[in-house]
Amino acid sequence: MRRRISGVMVMVAVSTLVMTPALFAQPKKDPKSGLDRIEGTIESINKADSAVVIKQRRPAANWTIAFNKDTTFTYRNVKATADELQPGRRVIVLGRFEEPKSNNRLTAVRVDIRTGK
Repeated sequence: MRRRISGVMVMVAVSTLVMTPALFAQPKKDPKSGLDRIEGTIESINKADSAVVIKQRRPAANWTIAFNKDTTFTYRNVKATADELQPGRRVIVLGRFEEPKSNNRLTAVRVDIRTGK
């Protein structure tokens, strides 16, 4: 009986270690530019701080995206400005994480605004 419980505990521990990294949100790398890529929906906008909060669906995560004068914006593949950012719109963001990387804040190089309101 003791051996069976020990075996089950080992299996649970190994399963947890193997599956845990998949549960945390990880940005993808864009193969062309090498920049971090995040896709999601705009939750909120803070134009005073030049930042938006993006909600990613799978895996679920919220990301703060900072933009500046060097950030390029497109809306449906046409050159645009930050004025096109609206809650509910889907975006694809390419950029670099600020350090420490754990703060979920990315500085955008390019923001592609897609569909939505």
